[in-house]
Amino acid sequence: MSTHRSLRHTISAAGTVLIISVLTVAALAQGMTKGQGASHDDSASTTVQFVDLLWLKPGVSPQEAGTYFHDMLGPILRKHGGRVIFTYQVIGVMKGELKPAVTASMEFPSMQAMQNLFKDPEYQKIVPQRDATFDLSQQRLFQVAPLSGS
Repeated sequence: MSTHRSLRHTISAAGTVLIISVLTVAALAQGMTKGQGASHDDSASTTVQFVDLLWLKPGVSPQEAGTYFHDMLGPILRKHGGRVIFTYQVIGVMKGELKPAVTASMEFPSMQAMQNLFKDPEYQKIVPQRDATFDLSQQRLFQVAPLSGS
């Protein structure tokens, strides 16, 4: 079973939804390239993956969040070698207090590729839509890596 399929299964079984916020990813990427917060090799050849828990602004549906990721962000991600691994709507909380509306995972071929995305004028054009869609003050963002044997 692939890592992505396994992660997808685990997340859907827990009833969570993942969608990634690129504003925080950009700030995180800048910090990691300066040696802050990274516990693994951040060289240009390292694939970088993130899982994000996001809350929506009032009146925004999970479907609108998915449209942002797949229709607006997706083509720009692909231009920089990245991709959306998955997006899910949270339909229930099995344990704990957090209740994000959506979850997502994205992958980049390197930190540099991710930084290039954030500098791209096409990306800058969709930042207002991102900010109108997500309540970034509640966001939880994680850099992830496969476990051995996954």
